[in-house]
Amino acid sequence: KKLIVIDLGGGTFDVTAMEVFEGTLEIISTAGESMLGGEDFTDRILSKVLTAQNLQVEIAEVKHPLLVSRLKQECEAAKCTLARETEARIRIPNLQGEMEENAATHTITREEFLEIADPLVKRLARPIAKAVRDSRIAPQAFDSVILVGGATRMEAVRGFIREFFGVEPLCTHNPDEVVALGAAVQAALIQDDRAVEDMVMTDVCPFTLGTEVIKEFGRRQVNGYYLPIIHRNTTIPVSREEVVGTVEPNQREMTINIYQGEGRKVEDNLFLGTMKVTGIPPGPSGKPVHLRFTYDLNGILEVEAFVPETGKKFKTVLTQHAKLTSKADIDAAVQKLQKLKFYPRDDVKNQHLVRYAERVIGEVSPFQRDDLESSIDYFEQAMASGDREYFEQAKQNLLTALAALGFCYDEDDQEFQV
Repeated sequence: KKLIVIDLGGGTFDVTAMEVFEGTLEIISTAGESMLGGEDFTDRILSKVLTAQNLQVEIAEVKHPLLVSRLKQECEAAKCTLARETEARIRIPNLQGEMEENAATHTITREEFLEIADPLVKRLARPIAKAVRDSRIAPQAFDSVILVGGATRMEAVRGFIREFFGVEPLCTHNPDEVVALGAAVQAALIQDDRAVEDMVMTDVCPFTLGTEVIKEFGRRQVNGYYLPIIHRNTTIPVSREEVVGTVEPNQREMTINIYQGEGRKVEDNLFLGTMKVTGIPPGPSGKPVHLRFTYDLNGILEVEAFVPETGKKFKTVLTQHAKLTSKADIDAAVQKLQKLKFYPRDDVKNQHLVRYAERVIGEVSPFQRDDLESSIDYFEQAMASGDREYFEQAKQNLLTALAALGFCYDEDDQEFQV
């Protein structure tokens, strides 16, 4: 089944697309808004009521904090009432925040609430569209739309989601409690509990991780550009590699600035940390440095730089998003990260395949050469990426190209190991 979960809590909004198949739950994409939740809808009602009392929110919060605090509780209750009924009555406390026997009231209808909540409801659209787009699943193709979080009880929210997906969203469990139930399942998976031994769950990296690079425009070099290395919604744990180079002749060191975000320039992204690479041999600009990012389910990011000419490696571990707290747990997680790393460029068999394909180039006709060269380039890029799936696809592509030209390759045959 293809599912999409809409989670609108008190202060945050999250959307997750997933697939469930025979006990396996695979997260496909995720998106969200960290500053949007049920509290914002309550504040809209509060603002409307204060305005009706000839008070401005900002001034009232400073001059009459007890009134505002108590009135906000009344507005929260009214918001919950409007999820069930067509109107709600809000009592107005005195300046000391107390409810008098004959307290004034303000009635708000569901239609009025829908109107004042409309700007917030429209903000739901962007994260939902982003998660759907990244999942590559049409909105109508999801089998179920599941609501999570107390704020999804609001008809303003449900109506928008119903219209967006064209189906009635599901809310068969208490939306406030399902988050705790999910946390319990996650804890059981981490502890390898017998209760979930038949369940497998995969997750994705919710943001892009990368580094700062310099771009050349004609003869002009401009820094501050962002090179993504692990893209958002990549299944984790994951290890990815990119090659960067020196920008000046005889450059001996390089500073690796690490960022999180989706912006084209680093100024639009979140700075995570830095690492210095030293001992680069002197020479012309463009000396390669292999940069590898490895990210796990615990939120630990290991950044490793490798200088091919010297064989030296530089490493840093960033734990801003780590779910582990003790140093021992973090050290153990970092040790597990090493198993994720995949270095096909160092495998002699892969080097032999490249050399064999390069030899075949001299044997084929000119009009066949371009296609074979493209297959070799694709394979070499895949070897540098460290992406196992990408590598296997590129390798099969090259082997197929060679076979189509009548040059089948057998990696175990010594004759081919040139």
